[in-house]
Amino acid sequence: MHCYILFSLIAVVSASSNVIYEGPCPHVKPQQNFDFASYQGTWYEIARYPNAGEEGARGKCTIAEYLIHGYGTGRVKNSHVIDGVRSFIEGDLTLVGPARIRLTYTFDGLSKDSYLTVLNTDYTNYAIGYSC
Repeated sequence: MHCYILFSLIAVVSASSNVIYEGPCPHVKPQQNFDFASYQGTWYEIARYPNAGEEGARGKCTIAEYLIHGYGTGRVKNSHVIDGVRSFIEGDLTLVGPARIRLTYTFDGLSKDSYLTVLNTDYTNYAIGYSC
């Protein structure tokens, strides 16, 4: 079982978190020697950093499922529960830098990219992700 500790994940299914401020995103140090293929699996969100930009985002029991197709590509399926109903969204994954993943979701023909930097993980028990 993967337990996923998130400071921020992605801006989908109201499962995202970030601190809203003006200016460029701060530089964060990604996981060294990140193994994209080993990141594959199901991750359960157990914590996130709250912020005013999430008001109304009441999703609980957030799950991110990563399926790696080949070097640098894959699929993601995110879900969460609101008022007892689980909602899902799927997207594409692309490794775009050291421990930096672009997640692309399409809604009504429009694509939205989010970026996740894996700060630390042991690939089995925990992962800490950052999105800005």
